[in-house]
Amino acid sequence: MIEKALTVDGWMTESELAFLYAIGSKMPDGAQIVEVGSWQGRSTVAICEALHKKSDIRMFAVDTFQGDPHIEQLEASKSLQEDGVYKAFCVNTAAYPFLKTIRATSLEAVSRFADGSLDWVFIDAFHEYDAVTADIVAWYPKIKPGGLISGHDYGYLGINRALRRLFPHVCAWDTIWYTRHANDTLKPRLLPSLEFALRRKLRGEKI
Repeated sequence: MIEKALTVDGWMTESELAFLYAIGSKMPDGAQIVEVGSWQGRSTVAICEALHKKSDIRMFAVDTFQGDPHIEQLEASKSLQEDGVYKAFCVNTAAYPFLKTIRATSLEAVSRFADGSLDWVFIDAFHEYDAVTADIVAWYPKIKPGGLISGHDYGYLGINRALRRLFPHVCAWDTIWYTRHANDTLKPRLLPSLEFALRRKLRGEKI
């Protein structure tokens, strides 16, 4: 199951890896999955382990493998300079021929996919509010109606702000958030508290 994923460096917990494995196990034959932000492949391996016995599966790992420019990565700086993260990812994921790596930013890669073509998008890229919002808005149309969109590090201020603005409700498992594509156009909402107050005002209620 996730034993191989646990040997890969990363921040995903054992419980979260098991959850990703469980989701991967539910993917149908012929599914297309995109992971945005893979680092050395800890979560990638967990998902691929669940997919490798299915037929006609295609998974894409999107990452620059250069880290988050907004975060100081002192311990990883030498590895980044020597492209060590990408090399480690390639070694860790070599066993999965259905996995394709796209070395690009999230917004550079999204144009390669047709609208309504993906069964699952998992986002674990930059955590700032603007970046998270842009990633979700860009990838959401690419998901099939009823397909899954999810991400890591639920609880970060920027991520939670973006989720509150974009979705009426999301579920969470540890720090993985997830929700289904609702067969509609994703429209950024006002902050929920402001939206609620405005609706009351429009109904003539006292605020």
